[in-house]
Amino acid sequence: MKNILTLTILVLVGCRRGDQRSSVDTSMVFVAAPPPTAADSSRAPSKDSVLATLNAYYSKRITADVAAPIILDYGQVGGTLNVTIDPELQAAMRRELRRRMNRQ
Repeated sequence: MKNILTLTILVLVGCRRGDQRSSVDTSMVFVAAPPPTAADSSRAPSKDSVLATLNAYYSKRITADVAAPIILDYGQVGGTLNVTIDPELQAAMRRELRRRMNRQ
């Protein structure tokens, strides 16, 4: 009986607090990116290719300007990577994005 009384009190207090918070008006809108077309998917590099590119970049066999377009192509078709990118490669990726935007 004591447990039921405690539960009832907690529910009533919780409901009362919920009424106070109901005046908050927030909305979030998420717009999903359209899926890549078949043509885009067929031209995009595979995850293995991107990882090999990153390995070559960090081994100093290729430059950041060579690696950036490959990484951006992979991301353009929805590929995700969980890697740390150094400032030089980030700058190269920004330059490549600007170049692509100016080309359109």
